[in-house]
Amino acid sequence: MSDFKKIKNKLIDIIPSELFHLNSKLTHSNFQFYDQVIRVQTDPAIKKIITIAYKKYPCSQKIPLNTNFNSSKKSFDEIIQTRHSIRTFDKRPISLDDVSKLLYYANGVTGKNTDDDNILHYFRTSPSAGGLHPIEIYLIAINVDGLTPGIYHYSPMENVLETVSDQNPSEKLNDITFNQTSNISAVLVLTGIPGKSRFKYGERGYRFMMLEGGHISQNILLSANSLDLASYPIGGFVDDDLDELIGINGVDEVSLYMLMIGTKLKNTQSSKPKVKTSLK
Repeated sequence: MSDFKKIKNKLIDIIPSELFHLNSKLTHSNFQFYDQVIRVQTDPAIKKIITIAYKKYPCSQKIPLNTNFNSSKKSFDEIIQTRHSIRTFDKRPISLDDVSKLLYYANGVTGKNTDDDNILHYFRTSPSAGGLHPIEIYLIAINVDGLTPGIYHYSPMENVLETVSDQNPSEKLNDITFNQTSNISAVLVLTGIPGKSRFKYGERGYRFMMLEGGHISQNILLSANSLDLASYPIGGFVDDDLDELIGINGVDEVSLYMLMIGTKLKNTQSSKPKVKTSLK
């Protein structure tokens, strides 16, 4: 038995995540993968389905969000260089305009284009493998001016919040996150729909879904810094409890990431830092 096979057999027994990585690798001889990608990319009927296959809550109350934002007082360089996780928050609320900017810059629709098959495609603020957009964003509102505490789903195509639940989630959030939600104003929960990526890319689609969650998360964290808000991400939470809270089944749609948002304590407000313009 080759050394590689010995290692692979060992991984089967003890490390499922490494086994998944091995099984989702691409090779030059993986013709089934390439055939599926080409079929999805070139079949007009499939392409049309992809462009309209996004999650919505048709019977829910819809809350329109703003897209006319004031420019940040910080430069792009400053936003990048001063971003850091802040885990202590003031009790002041954030505004609905702040929420609007966070969500729109996270994964909002920025434009559209018609391809050679006369099918309309939409551009977003974050990249997505094959334009499949498997990531959904939920807002857990706790202390947001102009918004009732509860759980909302963000619809990028309409740029609205869709009401999922009007229950106050504060107490449950503490249990779900092991008491990491003191004084926060809102939580953005990223979920993934694996089937949307797997449809085109097979097992490798799960990798792409996770990568996309990272793209969107960084957009949110940088946007929060541009608004001078405190934020930090959480990857450690009770999955099943979070799934139940936002109303997903944890199989067809799964919770991936939580981003805590709030106002800074006054003593964390700092003067404008000196921003490096070159690296030596």
